[in-house]
Amino acid sequence: MKTEKTFALIIITALLLRLFHISGTGFVLVIALSTLSTLNFLGSLYFFADGNFKNQQRGFSAVAGFFFSIASIGILFTLMRWPMAMFYIYISVLPCVFIFIYALIQREQAAENLKRYFRNMQVRSIAYLLLIGVAFLFKYLTNEG
Repeated sequence: MKTEKTFALIIITALLLRLFHISGTGFVLVIALSTLSTLNFLGSLYFFADGNFKNQQRGFSAVAGFFFSIASIGILFTLMRWPMAMFYIYISVLPCVFIFIYALIQREQAAENLKRYFRNMQVRSIAYLLLIGVAFLFKYLTNEG
């Protein structure tokens, strides 16, 4: 979660600077969101495990990492006003909601060692849904809708 918090702080800072039309923020957004997407896709089993591979559901981590990486790319495309942005956003919104619901249900039924894992998955899915919402707002508030 520390890595994701750091990337979230970088992304939010770049978004605020972009609203004030400061140059170079596009580069920062591209680097941060594409790196986060790569980490989610390739490193989901490592980053979602909290240091212990036994305290996770590997299949769920792989699927969640795949859809979180698509969400990162969709957010990047939306913020940079690149084509096909809404395609990636639409593909990732429902799975993020389903990931949250699944983690919520499983957290109640899980063993004690998996409760933190499912709580972290809930936080991740809510964070991605909020970032998708910010990307939508950014797109429509800047009259690019």
